[in-house]
Amino acid sequence: MYSGVGKTEDALRLVKRGVSIYPKSVKLRLIASDIFASKGNIKDAQKWVEAAYDVSGRDIDTGLALATFYHAHGMGTRYRSIMDDLEKRFPRDARPYALEANVFRQGHDLKNALESANKARNLEDTPQNRYLVCEVLVQMGKVRKAQDILENTVKDFPSFPETRLLLARIHMSSKAYDKALNVMSPLVKNMPLSPDVASVAASAYLAKGDIERAQGLVDNSLKVYKASPSLHSMMARIYFLKGGYGKVIEQVDLLRDLNSCGLEEYLLGVISAIKKGDMQRSENYSREMEQINKRAWPSIYAMALVDMAKGKVKDAYIQAEEAIRYWPGRPEALRLYAGLAEKTEGLDKAIDLVKGVCEKERNAYCHLVLSGLMEKKGDIGDALAQIKQAISMEPGQVGYYYALASFYSRHNMKDEAIRTYEGVVNKRPSDLGAATMLALLYHSSSRLKDARKLYEYILDKDPGNVVAANNLAWILATGEEKADLDKALHLAQLAKDNLPDDPKVADTLGYVYLKKGLYDNAKGQFLLALEKLPDEPSIEYHMAQAVASQGRRKEALKYLRKALKKEFSGRDDALMLLQQLEKRP
Repeated sequence: MYSGVGKTEDALRLVKRGVSIYPKSVKLRLIASDIFASKGNIKDAQKWVEAAYDVSGRDIDTGLALATFYHAHGMGTRYRSIMDDLEKRFPRDARPYALEANVFRQGHDLKNALESANKARNLEDTPQNRYLVCEVLVQMGKVRKAQDILENTVKDFPSFPETRLLLARIHMSSKAYDKALNVMSPLVKNMPLSPDVASVAASAYLAKGDIERAQGLVDNSLKVYKASPSLHSMMARIYFLKGGYGKVIEQVDLLRDLNSCGLEEYLLGVISAIKKGDMQRSENYSREMEQINKRAWPSIYAMALVDMAKGKVKDAYIQAEEAIRYWPGRPEALRLYAGLAEKTEGLDKAIDLVKGVCEKERNAYCHLVLSGLMEKKGDIGDALAQIKQAISMEPGQVGYYYALASFYSRHNMKDEAIRTYEGVVNKRPSDLGAATMLALLYHSSSRLKDARKLYEYILDKDPGNVVAANNLAWILATGEEKADLDKALHLAQLAKDNLPDDPKVADTLGYVYLKKGLYDNAKGQFLLALEKLPDEPSIEYHMAQAVASQGRRKEALKYLRKALKKEFSGRDDALMLLQQLEKRP
């Protein structure tokens, strides 16, 4: 108790008195060692922990405590000596090998860490030792093997929480959010206040667009664990999605006070500070990010954002060049580079620069960015070829098909394109790529019956076709048949499971929720979509519909007025909703 409140001398006197009364006490000697170590007196700390080992009769528990002490204080020879002794005297005990595995992990010697972890597991096949093996496997990049062991461990030891947490994180990394939540379900039920449980489950709910449930978990856990970095990190993300930029800054500053602010949290802080007009704060955050890792994507992006907010376009372009040098595969880096290259170097030079990136990097999105620049220049044929190139490289990306359909529409090429693709599909009905493009052209031309028929044909041949599932869900949701909404929800969720980060897919699922009257769920999906496409008027209109349905008139008007600054297919309906809301008190 004294040690815990900083009264170490009082604590030591009490411990020494206890040792005089209980001369064989191992625990008191270990406490004394910890107190001396906390004061930086390693010499006396060593004497006390070694004395504890002698008094214990050199038992394995105290031996492991001594080995841990030696390792923690850089006494490698002593550590190795006692570990060899423990392994020799206790050949059937797994704990020395488990400790050894963790020491190897800390030294990044993963090969020996795995060997020691497997020895521990072979001696005692406990959930703890299986978990240790899996931790090492994940660090080695052998995630599939770790996942197999974890799935079996969940079956064999269903109440061991660490296994479920690690398995859920693996599912999260592969964007299998429903699987992650399924694994976490018993933990959310039985230990919802745990910071690890709350933050992992909240992250999965957030990815699915269920922002309110995510916030509920984190709020409840924070009532008990007020200084948990993982919870404050998650809360920063939640507030950012909800547009609460002032509260994001509060969370970032809390994380800084805890010395636990990562680059992603700092980036949220930079963007939020810029949104609030607090340039000094955004610059301070950006400088701190640079000190952590100046070449990391969040750091480069933050510096570019600060420069752009200050009107320093040339400085921002220098950061964009850094971004494309180190992060050429990131869509955000490509957009940043292309936009700033055009402003500083001119359109022709920007096209040449982005073309060079596309030639060097096999990246479908790069061709989409290049298409946009070529279209601005008036090179319509080349621009069209670049979109088709992107689709050929990543045929499962919903957004690329929308980009192509939009291109045809802008250049009055729909009829010609429909005739071309009809010819291809008639000759090669098994060509589902051509069928998908034709269905999308029908869809964008308001030939919904033809589009629906073709989407259903595609799904019959390929039940997992994300583009067809997403777009058929949209057609069903916009119809008048309520019975179609359940099928639309099934299809939209199928698309979401396969492309959880695609903003168009999130918009479709949100729209289905909207039509079913599930306004919170709808809003969550629209927020996710707007995070990736912040200036997409159709999504802003859908968000306005959702919040208007909840009676949030001012918020709906904000989204509507922003959406109506641009042209989009539902503009007349959006204008009508605006007029209705403006008449209300």
